[in-house]
Amino acid sequence: MSDKDRYILAFDTTAFGVSVSVATIQGRLISTKFEIKPENRSSKLFNLIDESLTEAGIGLKDIDFLCLANGPGSFTGMRIGLAIAKSLSVNLGIETICVPTLRALAVEATVMSKEHIWALLPAGRGEMFMQCFRVENNSLFELTRQTISTVERLFEFKELFSSVVFVGMFDDSLLNQFDKGVQFDHDWLILNKPFPLSVGVVKLVVNGLSEGGKDFEKRLLPNYVRESLY
Repeated sequence: MSDKDRYILAFDTTAFGVSVSVATIQGRLISTKFEIKPENRSSKLFNLIDESLTEAGIGLKDIDFLCLANGPGSFTGMRIGLAIAKSLSVNLGIETICVPTLRALAVEATVMSKEHIWALLPAGRGEMFMQCFRVENNSLFELTRQTISTVERLFEFKELFSSVVFVGMFDDSLLNQFDKGVQFDHDWLILNKPFPLSVGVVKLVVNGLSEGGKDFEKRLLPNYVRESLY
């Protein structure tokens, strides 16, 4: 099979509802479907997969890589996504690739022309899943680990708060905390509107394939994050 006939099926159930994308392995997006607040994530994921494949004019048998975000994020969403990926992979013999949700969020903000990206997701009990990246030539480099912490604990990292994009799930009250806690000049952009994270999954997988895929996580395991910043 030639490269032009090879396809990626990517989806996310860990962050903004449910999203599904079909793309070529060169990164050409063919179809993307998105539901922000599905009543049933499992059935909606199957429906969106079917709709995306139909729009792309292909079937599951044509998919070469089944790719998904595996967390951190919604606990229920993680379990649903991994269970469906395992079922499809075992029954159809499709190779699987997992990517971290926070990195998939960050890759969607690389076009914002800022030096740093903070990816943020709610972790419950007043805490956030978070990770900071440096952007260089549209590539991401990790500056912190995937961590869980409160917003207040971040204020010591003021050198990472200049020329920054905040991307993820958070509301204006969180931004007010930033404004009150950071007493220095800053250059911020905010990207907290829901978007189909499956597109970010596609971008990470395409980039990884172009580099040989040596760092891919191919085991279908949830990416739980319980490490703090300290």
